[in-house]
Amino acid sequence: MASLIAARGGTAVAPQLRTLPAAALADTTTLVLLVIDGLGADWLARHAPHGLLARHRHATITSVFPSTTAAAIPTFLTGLPPQQHGLTGWFTYLRELGSVMTVLPGHPRYGGASYGSAGIDPARLFALRSVFTQMRTRGFA
Repeated sequence: MASLIAARGGTAVAPQLRTLPAAALADTTTLVLLVIDGLGADWLARHAPHGLLARHRHATITSVFPSTTAAAIPTFLTGLPPQQHGLTGWFTYLRELGSVMTVLPGHPRYGGASYGSAGIDPARLFALRSVFTQMRTRGFA
C-alpha cells in the first residue's frame, strides 16, 4: 500500500515494496488493486501455474502479521500495518461492549449488541485515515 500511496503523490507511513517502488508506477494512468483473500503463491503455482494471474504476476509478497483477514483488510484500507491500525484478529474482546466481536462486520460472536444496535459508529470507533485521503488522485473501493 505504501508503494501505491507514494505513486499517487501521498506520503506513506510504511516502507515501499522493493519489488514495486512508487517510481515504477509513476507513469501509469490507472492502478487496480485486486485483493483475493486467501489466495497464496503456493496455491497458484500448484493449481494454475500458467493461468492468467500467474502469467501477469510481477512479484510475490507476503501478507501482514498476523496473516488474517481482519488484519489485512484494514491495512489495504488505511495503508497502516496491524500494529498501528490495531485490528489483529477476527474475534476481539471489546470491554466497552462486554463481548467478543467479529470486528470488521461488528457483530458479537455470542450474544451481545452489534455496533449499530449499541449506537456505535464504526467510523468513530476506528478513526483512521483512508488510503484514498492519502493519495492525490481519485480512488474507488
